[in-house]
Amino acid sequence: MKKLVLTFLILLFISNYTWSRDLTIGEQAYFDGKYSVALSELTLDAKNDNDFAQYLLGRMFMNGMGVDQNLETGIYWYTLAAEQGNMPAQYALGIFYDTNGTQIDHKSSVKWYLLAAEQGYDRAQHNLAIKYKNGEGVIQDYETAFNLYLLAGEQGLYASQASLGEMYENGYGTTKDYVYAHMWGNIASSGGNKRGGYVRDRVQSHMSSEEIFTAHKLARDCITKNYKNC
Repeated sequence: MKKLVLTFLILLFISNYTWSRDLTIGEQAYFDGKYSVALSELTLDAKNDNDFAQYLLGRMFMNGMGVDQNLETGIYWYTLAAEQGNMPAQYALGIFYDTNGTQIDHKSSVKWYLLAAEQGYDRAQHNLAIKYKNGEGVIQDYETAFNLYLLAGEQGLYASQASLGEMYENGYGTTKDYVYAHMWGNIASSGGNKRGGYVRDRVQSHMSSEEIFTAHKLARDCITKNYKNC
C-alpha cells in the first residue's frame, strides 16, 4: 500500500513538473513505457544537468523499470537531481533513508525532507514533523512538529490534520485544547482519515455539549476557509 501511495504522489509531482512545457523525447518515452529509448535519451539529458531527467533515471534504477534494479545508481541520479533543487528527488531520498531497512539514516532523511518541505511539499512537511515529534535525526521539538503539521494541514493533508488533533489532545507543541483537537480530528475524518475520527471520538467524551457544538462549527468554518487560519 505504501508503495502504491508513493507512486501516486510521484505521478502528481511529475504532472506538476511537466504541465507547462512539452515533454522531451526521453520523458515521453518514459511515460509511454518505452524504457530502452527513455534510458538512452534521459541519460543524455541527465549528463547535461537536466534535473528532471536525472530524477526519472533515478526512478528507473530504483524500481527496475527497463533496467536491472540498482539502488546505488538510483540514489546517484536522485542525489544529482536533488542537489539542483528537484523536489521529487529530495522527497524520494527522504523516503529512501527513512524506510530502507538496514540503510535507514534519520539524519539524511531529515536533510532531504527539509529541502522538499521548504519548497512547500505537504508530505515532506508531514514526514519532517514526525521526525521532530519522535526525535529521529533531530532533537525532539514538539513545537516545530506542530508548526510543520499545521503547514501541511493547511494544504489539506488529512494525515497532518489528524496529527494536529493529536497534538491539541495531548498539549504537544501547543496548548491542550479538546475543542481544536475535535475540530482537526473531525476535518481529517471527513476526508476519510480514520485516525482523525479516533481523535475526535476520544476527546468528545471529555467535552460538554456546548464545546462539541463549537468544535463542529469551527470545523465547518475551517473547511469553508480551505483550512487556512482555522
